[in-house]
Amino acid sequence: MKKMVVMTCMLLTVLNVLVLQCFAEDLINGCYGNMFKRLRIVESDNECKQYETSIQWNATGIQGAKGDTGLPGSAKAWAWVKADGSIVTHGGESTIIITKIGTGQYCIETNPDILSSYHVIIATLQGADLSPGFINANTGWGSVCNPHGGYGVFTANTAGTAADKAFGVVIP
Repeated sequence: MKKMVVMTCMLLTVLNVLVLQCFAEDLINGCYGNMFKRLRIVESDNECKQYETSIQWNATGIQGAKGDTGLPGSAKAWAWVKADGSIVTHGGESTIIITKIGTGQYCIETNPDILSSYHVIIATLQGADLSPGFINANTGWGSVCNPHGGYGVFTANTAGTAADKAFGVVIP
């Protein structure tokens, strides 16, 4: 049985080398230790010792089959908004409309209108890693955004003072 396994491994190695020679670019050469079962990467298969088996493989590989189309996202609407209130990109079943009414004050509407009373809005600051500042999303009444639908995102610097900041917003 052991002899059969060794012969099979040797045959596969030989076949592997023959096939990979057809794809000579991007080849990786290795030496596989027959006793200790360790692989080392080498520049050339000539570097293998007498107790190692020379192996090669293609770095790129062959193109796999195309996967299934994924399920649609669950967000009703989302947008990436610049500090000036302009939208960089957006998506979902509804379009987000931003009206910047003051420093750090961004009112949100959707078209078609999907917002209902106390609808959840998720917002996060965008920018360099650990961008300092604060963000708040108001989805209730009593907002300066009431004339614009009542929903707003408000950004501030680390001192809590209103400041224009880029942000991402999602309406789940």
